[in-house]
Amino acid sequence: MDDAIKASTAVTVYRYLEARSWYNGTKLPRTPAGPRVTPETLAENLGQGLRLLADGVLVYPGASPPIVGDDADPDFLAAITGRDEAVEIKADHLEQLRRYVSHGGSLPRRKHEPER
Repeated sequence: MDDAIKASTAVTVYRYLEARSWYNGTKLPRTPAGPRVTPETLAENLGQGLRLLADGVLVYPGASPPIVGDDADPDFLAAITGRDEAVEIKADHLEQLRRYVSHGGSLPRRKHEPER
């Protein structure tokens, strides 16, 4: 796998994990070594040939989108990939999460967070 595909897949998976953590109100998962997952650790895993990454996220780097499975939260993945009714969330928040995972930007603001 070339470095560009590895890097873009790692960044997409990282944003997905951030979005899932935002939705569930949890922290990012940890790597087997202990620290929180980063785009760099995900790219390293991909470089080692792993396809089942942090917290049960299955990827096919050549696919679009590259995330094809989520053992920890399959309903959230279904919502991100187009099944609107898979999770309970405001439609505008779901759309913002989808954009964030695919293209970057920012996560939706929580009610208690000030605007940036």
